[in-house]
Formats: sequence, C-alpha cells, structure tokens
Amino acid sequence: MLLALVILGCGGDGTSSVRIDLRSDLIPGVELAEVLVIIEGDAVDASIRVPVGRSAALVDGFMLGRFDDVSRGTRQLVAQFFGPSGVRVGERRVSTRVTGADTVLTLVFTRSCIGVECGDGDASQCLNGMCVSDECSPENLEACGDVTCR
Repeated sequence: MLLALVILGCGGDGTSSVRIDLRSDLIPGVELAEVLVIIEGDAVDASIRVPVGRSAALVDGFMLGRFDDVSRGTRQLVAQFFGPSGVRVGERRVSTRVTGADTVLTLVFTRSCIGVECGDGDASQCLNGMCVSDECSPENLEACGDVTCR
C-alpha cells in the first residue's frame, strides 16, 4: 500500500490527522488506475495523487494516504478517479468534520455511479447509483438515507 503524507502546517493544538481510505467495485489497474484526493477548507488546500495497481484491495478497503496537521472544523474532500488512459471516470465529494481525534474517512465510489450527475442541493453525490448527501460515508451512515454505504 502506498502511504502518501502531506504536511499542511506546523502541527500542535487545533489540528488533526485525516486518513483517507477507498472502497470500490471498480477493477484496480483496469477500470481505476489513479486517484487524486484534494482536501479543501483549510488554510491551504492540499492534494495527494495515488496510483492504483492491479493488486489493490479496493473492495475490502485501500488506504489512499493521510493528511497531517489539518485544522479542526468542517472540511471538504474531493476524490477524482482516473482510468488507465488518464480519462476521469468519476468524482466523489465528502464533507467531514475534523475533531481533536484523528479522523478516518472512507470514500466509496461504485461502478453504478459512472456517468451519474446528481446536481446541486442536498443529494449532490452519487453512491450505488443514487444521489446522496455529501456527508454520506461509512463513518456517517445516517446521512446516507436508504442507500447502503458498505
């Protein structure tokens, strides 16, 4: 597994680490070759670009990386998914609250979301082919409605 580390500040009080995991039914290295993760809403936006090889265990969960020294508060994570030819196959935005404890956020992107446009509003993100809140994640199932985030 690839561990990418991005330093956003000097550390200390008022910051936390955010670990980003990915679960997907896409075939690693065939349908999904790279993920770009951007964390927004901090003093400085930061990003990590992670190659996804054929051995990546996407169904079980694949650690994309970790952002350290993220200021506490609400942060928006944007993940862009790219196929082997470099063409973007999808995007997933997740809003999360960074607290004093280290935060783990699991991004879920399913094949059924390729080509789905949800638009703006409360259900602006796709999960399992349905539009859900950007707060929907396995760590926040209440925000998912009737859609399963597993």
